Amino acid sequence: MNRRFLFLLCVAFVFSASSGNAALPPGSVEAKKKSASEVLVIEVITVEEGTRKGVNVPVFLTSKVVSVEKSKTGLKPGKVIRIESFRRAKLSLPVAGPVAPSSTPKGWKGRVYLAKRESADKPFPLAVYGHSFEEIE
Repeated sequence: MNRRFLFLLCVAFVFSASSGNAALPPGSVEAKKKSASEVLVIEVITVEEGTRKGVNVPVFLTSKVVSVEKSKTGLKPGKVIRIESFRRAKLSLPVAGPVAPSSTPKGWKGRVYLAKRESADKPFPLAVYGHSFEEIE
């Protein structure tokens, strides 16, 4: 076979093998949801994008707690909190890594799984990456 053909075949294989997001190991999504520090039903009040960090763009959600399913920090309905989510930057090449969360625009209502925050003045981080938000009826 000709070398150029082999080179192109190798390049195609590398791109097809690395396309898309990495999946979490089986069972880990449910385990991370179960160990989340906060499980809340929220309504998004505002959405602000931060400065790009590598392949991710931080997205800060100011949200009102509608109801509390679990809270290690004592959150109550009516409390306004900040959540740090992210979206993928628009890149020409695929990116390996955890699944990015779906869009949560102003007015979005649903369940969110949050991790322990570093301090009271920091936003809550996501507990389960792209699986941290759930639509509810």
